[in-house]
Amino acid sequence: MYSVPVKCDTHGGFGELQGMLLFDGYRLTLQYQTADSMFGVLRSDPKQIEIPLETLVNVRYSGGFCWLAPNVQLRLSDFSVVAQVPAVEGGRLKLSVRWSDRRDARRLVESLAAVCSERRFATLNAELDRMTASHPLGEARVSGRIKVPPPPPGMERES
Repeated sequence: MYSVPVKCDTHGGFGELQGMLLFDGYRLTLQYQTADSMFGVLRSDPKQIEIPLETLVNVRYSGGFCWLAPNVQLRLSDFSVVAQVPAVEGGRLKLSVRWSDRRDARRLVESLAAVCSERRFATLNAELDRMTASHPLGEARVSGRIKVPPPPPGMERES
């Protein structure tokens, strides 16, 4: 399980989101609490949002300016998930990470990106299987049972 403490500005800089980004290999969860930026006295109740991996379009780790301000950037495709977090702009969530937690953040992002890639690969394979099954010559075309006509004269066949 990966967990990284994160924070970001909200409400035009008048508020701050502080929380934890958690990834256990199957679920991405953001636990957070908002507070005012001036004194930090006014705090919201802790909230938890589970971000479905299928809504995750892109996840990225960035070192920030001169590698001193690392952050994790999430881009989501589902507005209902995006609308629950006060710091999201245009489907993107940029979470700052302390410099001392940068290695944990990088590991979380690498693991999350790998799982998302595997899910996309499985989805594309299933879709390809569905498409070839619905085509009358789909399976034969994939398996190579259809004879391919010879190339035109003057052109060589690539193997």
